[in-house]
Amino acid sequence: MATQAPSKTPQGRTIKEKRITARVTETLKDKVEEAAMISGRTVTDFIVEAIQEKADDVIHKHHLLELSLRDMDALIAAIESPPEPNAALRRSLQRWREHGAPA
Repeated sequence: MATQAPSKTPQGRTIKEKRITARVTETLKDKVEEAAMISGRTVTDFIVEAIQEKADDVIHKHHLLELSLRDMDALIAAIESPPEPNAALRRSLQRWREHGAPA
């Protein structure tokens, strides 16, 4: 699926066309406003940057495979010394060859 490039202003800035709305407590609203003021950004810019960072982090962690040292040792051992194929794997390979293996 092709992704269309975002629209740009004459100055080259990206036009933001979508809106996200959220209800928050007064305490959180005050905290966000204070943090935005301290960082010298608007509340909108502060929120957009925060959700961008969080979204990137969640997506990165989803795609990242984290192994413990024990898990890594087991993976390396399996790669270096794979077990012999069992009967089920042999049957599956045969079906694949009969029905879908590339020529």
